[in-house]
Amino acid sequence: MLNVDPLPPLETFVRQRDGVPIVVPCLELVAFSKAPVEKAGAGFARFFAAFRARFGDQLALYNTADMKGMKRVGADTLDMVPFWFEGGRGTPKGNLAFYAHSGASPEAVWPPAFEMFCDRISDVPNAFFRMVLPADRSGGDADPFLALVHDALDEFPLLSGYAGYSFLWRTLNVGVNAEAIAHYAPLLRRHPGFVHGKTMEFIETALFGVVTVDWLTLLGPELAKKAGGAEKLAGALAPDATVQPLGKGLMLRAGPRPQFGDVNRHDRLPAYQRVARALKKLRAPADQAYIEGLTEEQREEWFARFD
Repeated sequence: MLNVDPLPPLETFVRQRDGVPIVVPCLELVAFSKAPVEKAGAGFARFFAAFRARFGDQLALYNTADMKGMKRVGADTLDMVPFWFEGGRGTPKGNLAFYAHSGASPEAVWPPAFEMFCDRISDVPNAFFRMVLPADRSGGDADPFLALVHDALDEFPLLSGYAGYSFLWRTLNVGVNAEAIAHYAPLLRRHPGFVHGKTMEFIETALFGVVTVDWLTLLGPELAKKAGGAEKLAGALAPDATVQPLGKGLMLRAGPRPQFGDVNRHDRLPAYQRVARALKKLRAPADQAYIEGLTEEQREEWFARFD
């Protein structure tokens, strides 16, 4: 048997500046949609409500699309998002965006965090919603997190999505962004279970297919049909991974809990690989994506990392 050191704890992936965490590993849930806000408001609002009910009281700072910086979360701040999706008078014109985290300052990020962006200007509507939780949230019992996924996405007009390990940082800060890129770029190439965490870079990529396989890979009804449906997928995934209904779509689960793997230890996450093989024909092309910090060749390698 190969004798290797155990994988490092997730805490070792934190990047600090002057003792303050500016990039932290996390457990994320990401959902993409191409439904217009005017028709999808109830499903979008429920995604936010599922997060708010569990973690809303921990959020400390936020900003919207028309704010230059972050402000403290006030008593009525979190009422703003569901109000937008009601579509009444006073809803902002143009794109909708909301970013919030639980850290002590804008750059000192900490989960829980919430991010969303709805493009209402492009010819094709597109949106992403992201929940960010502490990296150990799945722990030894994944059931609470899975219940959260079902609650958030039961009415969501899902195109596709994923859940697993990622990173949280203040993407709108140029200096922090540069440090984050230097931090995550080599980790993405070594640990296949990580996604970089700048979901905005994938919002249009998702229009072309499945962005990435993860611990949980989420398929909306359109992609679920293209994949052959639950029965066909179940046969292709067994025994390493499972498939179950998720709203009108499907959730593919690669093992009991998320993993990050390590190619240096020949741990390429076999359960994730099985899901990737089953969905390979649905994968979005790498040339429709952008991952800051990776070359074109490295980006193509990352998209094919589970092949």
